[in-house]
Amino acid sequence: MQKLEISYFKPLKPGVGRQSDGFLFAFDAGADFAEHRSGVILYDKDKNEQRFPFDEKGRAGSLFGMLIKGERLDDYTYNFYLDSEIVHDPAGHAFTGFKEFGRAVDPKGIRGVLKKSDFDWEDDINPGIPYEDTILYGLNVRAFTAHKSSRVTHKGTFEGVAEKIPYFNELGITSLVLMPAYEFDECEALRPKKSKTVEDEKNLSLKNNKLNCWGFTQGFYFAPKASYAASDDPESSFKHMVRELHKNGLELLMQFYFTPDTPQILQLEALKYWAHEYHVDGFRINGFNIPYGMIMNEPSLRTTKLWFDYIPYEETEKTNTGSFKNLAANNGNFRNDMRRFLKGDEGLINDFLNYRKSNPEKYAAVNFICDYDGFSLADLYSYERKHNEANGEDNRDGTDINYSWNCGTEGVSRKKTINMLRVKEIKNALTIVLLSAGTPYLYSGDEFMNSRNGNNNAYCQDNETGHIKWKDTALSREVFEFAKALIELRKSNRIFRMKDELKVIDSKGLGFPDLSYHGFEAWRPDLSFISRMVGMFFYGPYSGDKKADSYYIGVNMHWENHRLAVPKLKNGYTYEKLLDTGDGKGLSKDNEIPIGARSIAIYRTVPAKGKR
Repeated sequence: MQKLEISYFKPLKPGVGRQSDGFLFAFDAGADFAEHRSGVILYDKDKNEQRFPFDEKGRAGSLFGMLIKGERLDDYTYNFYLDSEIVHDPAGHAFTGFKEFGRAVDPKGIRGVLKKSDFDWEDDINPGIPYEDTILYGLNVRAFTAHKSSRVTHKGTFEGVAEKIPYFNELGITSLVLMPAYEFDECEALRPKKSKTVEDEKNLSLKNNKLNCWGFTQGFYFAPKASYAASDDPESSFKHMVRELHKNGLELLMQFYFTPDTPQILQLEALKYWAHEYHVDGFRINGFNIPYGMIMNEPSLRTTKLWFDYIPYEETEKTNTGSFKNLAANNGNFRNDMRRFLKGDEGLINDFLNYRKSNPEKYAAVNFICDYDGFSLADLYSYERKHNEANGEDNRDGTDINYSWNCGTEGVSRKKTINMLRVKEIKNALTIVLLSAGTPYLYSGDEFMNSRNGNNNAYCQDNETGHIKWKDTALSREVFEFAKALIELRKSNRIFRMKDELKVIDSKGLGFPDLSYHGFEAWRPDLSFISRMVGMFFYGPYSGDKKADSYYIGVNMHWENHRLAVPKLKNGYTYEKLLDTGDGKGLSKDNEIPIGARSIAIYRTVPAKGKR
């Protein structure tokens, strides 16, 4: 190993930084720093190692800093040490030892990488899509394209995601949300007991062992996951994906799960790093001890989308959101309440209307009925109970409360009536999510009825169950085309994606309220406990365009057909049906429209024949 020049500096934060002639190493030795010896370990290409102890000259609190200069240092790898323990850099930007997904990692083989790749961003610009114009689409990088039916060249990788850009644009979504795509050890739970050898660990296989495919575990929060890269350079693979998405007008958000022992300052620094270094457009943030205030008030993240499970009220009061609304939170209990409403439970009509128009001033309300956890949308109407036996936990894992309905048969059915009912319910769910105010979120595969075989906790299923099956059947195409039509309807009509919440009054004196509710009689909705139906009239001119179309959406979650009243239009206009989740039978009468059982029908106001 070459002779290296060592000096010391007082660092402000832990991690490794590059200088023209060397590297800056900073390490947090912890509260009891005075009782321990710590330093840097460098490894050359021949795996020879050399240790360099920290010195008091480079201490700032419990942080120690060291500058190492030398030739070709970026060919080296590194770790820190604390007494006899090897410590992997929690802020490392890349690591060795993680290249093959599902292959258990030898902890001794994990080393930080100093070499940094050059990347041409080609004048990349973040799309900066407002939340009201955003349609979120969640996916797991590996599961999304690992199946042979994905028809991509680089299956299960960042490159595979980029290959699907034409599909994203055809569907109409605007923003991808990647489940944890930073480095983590998916085999961590499989580490052998001390009696086994490292060779035993290396020979663990996908076929016989359970993996953590979702990544909700301790991670290296600054490094892209190497096994998700088709190349040997995960950094470039990830950046290439982001650049290509941006070129096509698509955003990229990342999901971060912070474990209880993750320092709050490290959480903030990780988000800042990905936003700056990888041009990431936003983050979905889950976990423990989240520093909401620090993140929301960080100037460099002011135009970065920040999506939390919830936002503490006291933090929003202290947050200056500015002209660009960049905060988002789940829309209360939207998922479970709307599942209950869709299957016909009582007492939910008022909740449905409140969720549908919810659009807070300071943050966006994110609406979804299905996600990676719980049933897929297809399974929500094919199973009434979870089927997680393959997870190896005696079906005890995963939630027992799904608010699902199998439509009469548990699992796969050959009965046409059952399959058509399932398709109808799937369309109903898509309609409620995509035409509600706030920001809609779809999980990958739900738009074409992907199934997880009734598994509502497929975190360990790196197989047919957990992977997206890109099936192409008559029913899957029907659902896909319906989802695409709903997205286009939302995009082309501002009244469905207003920046501000509709007031349900005619606040501008335009002749109709911005949003009004109707029942068996116009202007008189039935909001009683047993009601399962309502009509909603969206007055287009409130979108800012006086010539904009208006829409009537009739919702009937009762198991019988009904007719709903519509408001009388000005002379020369009538209602034209656009979409119907049901069979579309029945003729409209004066000031009434038919709504089939368990159906949603969408009408547009148009000039009557012969009139303009």
